[in-house]
Amino acid sequence: MSAVRSALVRQFGKPSGLLGTIAGLIMRARPSNRERNVRTLVLLDIRPEDHVLEVGFGPGLAVALAAELASRGPFSAASATS
Repeated sequence: MSAVRSALVRQFGKPSGLLGTIAGLIMRARPSNRERNVRTLVLLDIRPEDHVLEVGFGPGLAVALAAELASRGPFSAASATS
């Protein structure tokens, strides 16, 4: 594996800088990530009045959908940033 590819792959754990931005765009654009997020939300069965705490939400695909689902309950989200 090339040094650039290795550096990019490491960014998926804790993105930072230019390579972190690229990793975030990849996570956001990949159809498999979108499908996985939707399946997870279906399994969680979030209802409008539910209380939701999302920690470490990556590019924010699932957190945006979860916030829509929990439209009347309290909703908080936090993610580590560099």
